[in-house]
Amino acid sequence: MIFNNAWKILSVGLLAASAHAVCPTTADVTSTTACTATAIKAELQRLGCEIGQIPSDEAIKKACKAASTEFGSITNNHYQFDKNYMDGGTAWNDDGTTKFVDIDEDRINRVNSAVAVSSPILWPEYEALDEYLKIEATDETDAGNYGPSYMSNFNLTESCQLNTVMCCFTNKRDNTAVDDNTDVCSHDLRDSRRSNHIQRGWAEYDSNTDTYCTGFTWSDDEDDASNRYKGNSLFDISFLNTVENGYIKNVPSAPMCSCIEKMPVVTSAACRKTIVSDESVTFHIEANELLVKSIDATVAFEDCDTKLEVFTEELVPSQITGSNSCDNEREAMRNEKFWVDGDNSYLEVDEAEWTKFIGQGLLYYPIAPGEDGLKAADVEFRTALGVASTSFIVRRVCSQCMPSHRDIYYRRFTAVPPADEYNLLDLFLNDWVDTNNTRGVDFNLYDSYEDALAGEADTEDSTDPNAWKYCNFNRGNIGFPRDCNKDTVGKYYQYNTYKKGRRSPRYAYDNAFYTKAA
Repeated sequence: MIFNNAWKILSVGLLAASAHAVCPTTADVTSTTACTATAIKAELQRLGCEIGQIPSDEAIKKACKAASTEFGSITNNHYQFDKNYMDGGTAWNDDGTTKFVDIDEDRINRVNSAVAVSSPILWPEYEALDEYLKIEATDETDAGNYGPSYMSNFNLTESCQLNTVMCCFTNKRDNTAVDDNTDVCSHDLRDSRRSNHIQRGWAEYDSNTDTYCTGFTWSDDEDDASNRYKGNSLFDISFLNTVENGYIKNVPSAPMCSCIEKMPVVTSAACRKTIVSDESVTFHIEANELLVKSIDATVAFEDCDTKLEVFTEELVPSQITGSNSCDNEREAMRNEKFWVDGDNSYLEVDEAEWTKFIGQGLLYYPIAPGEDGLKAADVEFRTALGVASTSFIVRRVCSQCMPSHRDIYYRRFTAVPPADEYNLLDLFLNDWVDTNNTRGVDFNLYDSYEDALAGEADTEDSTDPNAWKYCNFNRGNIGFPRDCNKDTVGKYYQYNTYKKGRRSPRYAYDNAFYTKAA
């Protein structure tokens, strides 16, 4: 046996031998009825139990629960493993390089054949969460009254108001593509913060990744079989899907399986249903307490006749759009987050053409520290630029600068003094000076590489119309390009500095310099 309480589930009940209806206080009786408060109370009355012998509704529910299989006993790996699996982060969710060990896969198969198709599996509750939930109580009056210890993915008291669970998979254990049945649109990261560990934000997804989503729903009626066997349904679309169909991996930043409120918005999803028939329960009354020995049924998992978004129309368009496009959902998400489209501050630099030499912040790329490191780097910098040819171009990218200063090209026209006399790299990093660096004579600044490549130094008769018109210099520990601007007035706080212990302005901190010989 694979469960300590398996005798409760798999034992065969004995029919009462008495020819007359007698309240079963000494021997088990098996009745062809569901294990619900309504059905059991009616059966006890039919068997001749007196009012004082019939337990309360809560006592009956507790007895039925005790005779069902705990969800945590399926893997027998404790709460944290089950939680990580549902989020997509265990070895069971890995690709073909880390497959199920035989004993794990065999366990799921045995649960399926011996339990999931013949008796109820409870909704995911874990005793290990009891103390955690007590600590989370913020109202003193709630101390010790925190309700069932549900896994956060499936918290019926918090985020399962749509009575629907969905799993979305992006890979298979053999590294082949899943059966692509949906597009993933967007996801509010706060909805699943206990899975992705991100407090707030949102994600948008392209439509190129194969994704398979499937789910099920249940009735609000506690006596309905879809409600009582929803733990079996969860087993079907999660663990059993991984073993039988090889489905693994979650959509990035979202759980793999969860109540649908915590899942990303998708365009469609497959639908599964659990069919329950031939129910029976074996029980007796002892000291006016109901003892349920076993609950037996025929349980089958089937595809719905239609997709999940049609089967549960109230979900459209909140979590399943039911359309072939994510455009409207993405626009709605951006509006909800007060997103205003603007210039993309994070430029994509073709590093096949441009070589990053040094960078800060998100564009970090180091050189050796100290004065000696700066001197050695200057020699490498000159070589990378082809300084010996006189004419060269330096590119600075600054992702958080104002649009006018995000991408600047420095075009050199005159020869640079030798390295032992003049540190060219330090001119850009820390000390933007006009010594051997006069605008219009030694250099000009441009908005594009093409303009820089075609640029010319000023003459008595003309100036380059594409060159920037203003520059200033000579303030200690301020690097490129100080307040230089394409207009005739300066633009403040767009400079960088790499001096130890001094930080660039907030707007210019994420910057990098690139080299490319002219």
